[in-house]
Amino acid sequence: MTARKRVAISELEMPAEAPSAPAIADIPQKPAPRARAKAKPKAAEDAETAPEDEPPEVPGTALAKPKLRVAEVADALKRSAGIVTVAAKHLGRTPRELTKFILEHDSLKEIRSDLDEQLVDLAEGKMVQMVHAGNFQAVRFVLLTKGKKRGWVEKAPDGPSVQANVQVIFEKGDEKL
Repeated sequence: MTARKRVAISELEMPAEAPSAPAIADIPQKPAPRARAKAKPKAAEDAETAPEDEPPEVPGTALAKPKLRVAEVADALKRSAGIVTVAAKHLGRTPRELTKFILEHDSLKEIRSDLDEQLVDLAEGKMVQMVHAGNFQAVRFVLLTKGKKRGWVEKAPDGPSVQANVQVIFEKGDEKL
């Protein structure tokens, strides 16, 4: 039995053809706020008429977190490859706060969706490379997912089955065993 060596993710080598993306650790972090003061937003009509990039000012919130801006959230999402938890950390917010903000702005929902699609495209490209390289698991996966229309399934389809009775006779010379 061979012993397995544990390898840290940082020790793994990336393929040379992998596209360069900003390292998540390279994203500058905003300092966490010192105190949390609950600020009451202005009237709903003022919030609706305010431009997306400039949040309305709330008087008396010197200790409150600065308002999020659509542009800075969009930048944080792009730099974190769409991972909300990482983007929130770099903005000094909680993932819940950032998710709520994203859901309130269609432009941010679109950016997040585009980033998810880019990731799927990258994964599909890697799968194609693995199929071309002859990786059996990749070939099997593609056949079972994209080849269903051609009959590539894991279990036989429901329907009539063929049964056969087979009798095996062992003979030694003239004698049956």
